[in-house]
Amino acid sequence: MITPRWFSPNRFSSALRIATAGALVFAAAAMCSFALSAGKGGGGSAPSGSTDNFNQGPSVDTSSAIVILKGDPLSTASSTKPPHGKKIDFNSNAVKSYRAQLSAERNNFKQWLQTYATKAKITSQYDISLNAVAVQLNGTSLDLIASAPMVQQAQYNALYHPDLSQS
Repeated sequence: MITPRWFSPNRFSSALRIATAGALVFAAAAMCSFALSAGKGGGGSAPSGSTDNFNQGPSVDTSSAIVILKGDPLSTASSTKPPHGKKIDFNSNAVKSYRAQLSAERNNFKQWLQTYATKAKITSQYDISLNAVAVQLNGTSLDLIASAPMVQQAQYNALYHPDLSQS
């Protein structure tokens, strides 16, 4: 049997030894890491499922708000709601017309803000699944924003934090 030049039993056995040593070092490090983290949990017990969950739920950002305006969004308005299982046809005249109407209503709200809540600024606009705007309040009260005639509802933004206990 002829063996190729690149094949050398010594070369493979040394590579196998290096790979085995690396795997053992990795396994030892993982076991030490687990032992240290279990020791911090108290009494050597396994960590609970919520060790990395801050259990705080969403926090409220009182510097900004979501303002839902009166009128249905494109996805639920009777003239633009797509059939079940279909998408909104943004090229249809009905959708274009209703979208322009929603835009005009948002412009009315912008004008109301400029008159009654000069510090508040619109940062985002929504019209597909929600007829709303995001507003940076800049010290303006949420009650004042909610009192606008075209506003259906105003709420502070909620900030959600990742819950890594389920990862």
